[in-house]
Amino acid sequence: MPDLSIPPDQEKRVVRALDLRLLVILCLFYFTDFLDRVSIGSAKVEGLPEDLNATVQTGVAVSAFYITYITLEIPSNLLLKRFNASLWLSGCLFSWGIITLCTAFVTNFAGILAVRLLLGVAQSGYIPGVIYLISKHYKVEETGVRIACINATAFAAGILSGPIAYGSMLLDGAHGLHGWQYLFLIEGAFTAAVGLISYWWLFDDIQRVKWLTDDQKHWQKIRMQRDVGDSKSVALSDIRIALFDWKTYAMAFMYLTNAVVLTSLLVFAPTVIDGFGFSRLTSLILPAAPNASGFVMALLGGYLVDRYGCRELIIMTGFFLTALGCTLLLVLVDAWSQYGCLFLCLAGVGFQSPAIFGWPGQIFCHLTQRAVSIGAILTLGGCGSVIASFLFPATDEPRYCKSRRLS
Repeated sequence: MPDLSIPPDQEKRVVRALDLRLLVILCLFYFTDFLDRVSIGSAKVEGLPEDLNATVQTGVAVSAFYITYITLEIPSNLLLKRFNASLWLSGCLFSWGIITLCTAFVTNFAGILAVRLLLGVAQSGYIPGVIYLISKHYKVEETGVRIACINATAFAAGILSGPIAYGSMLLDGAHGLHGWQYLFLIEGAFTAAVGLISYWWLFDDIQRVKWLTDDQKHWQKIRMQRDVGDSKSVALSDIRIALFDWKTYAMAFMYLTNAVVLTSLLVFAPTVIDGFGFSRLTSLILPAAPNASGFVMALLGGYLVDRYGCRELIIMTGFFLTALGCTLLLVLVDAWSQYGCLFLCLAGVGFQSPAIFGWPGQIFCHLTQRAVSIGAILTLGGCGSVIASFLFPATDEPRYCKSRRLS
């Protein structure tokens, strides 16, 4: 429902301007975030573990990212609230672009471990910051579809990462570099460039931007005062309220289960498909279609959340689809049938994600409470990604039965 003090047509113009300025760049951020994050899975299929003599240590390298990533999410989100968004988020993005570039030049396990730890530091402030900014500039009933759009770009990264990895593998041996080195060079350069551009594109105080009229700035202030207030202080009482609310931990548990499957099938999709019996090159391309199903279902889930507010039903449906896909993976043996199960798994994860991520904005009214709750949910729920990092050891090849049962 639009705020009654604002003409509906004018409110739509304000929201449209926000979408073009804020939502577009946040979607691009999230795309580069997951593109860089999942590249380690493609690099594994391209031979990175063998080239670095780290075949049995791949899980440690993948999980190292999440150690720093989940540890620093709450402080990063509080710092984002304290300082300006344009410098903080663009700095994070540029930093992880450079770190991704450096990954191309590691020569041993210690090197890959170091860059993965640093990548976690750089990315820790991003996803909580994105959700925080969405909840700061949009009303609760507007957040679902926008969080869905942002979440959907993770699946878009899954769609495009395969062709990029395929192209990099074709360059294997050119100028004395391995295919996986080209993969990190391409993705790192793109990310760093986006980071530089975003510094001038993001805004800190919406009351000072030039792309809204004075009337539109006034209407935006009225829109958000009812939802989030206008306090910029960080009160200890607000931190305590968010951390001691049981709903924070219920949402964290839901996100944890979501993260196990999402990380498994985004990061390790080429590895999983390679285990079905397909060739290495084919395994880099095939993840695109299941990720497309996750992309569509994420948008659908966000639309339904905003339109009908049925978060519980959407989350339950998403869990059912994911559980069904994982169960069928255990019993089916035909390669193409197993591949079809990935559609169900990623569709379920995508469908429920907007409902989970948008919930803190509905439960907590104060900005600091939202920031802390979001950080806590992503910190605790991020442990699911750590679990997923160890689900595909070389000792469990090629079917990875243990990981399928756990998922």
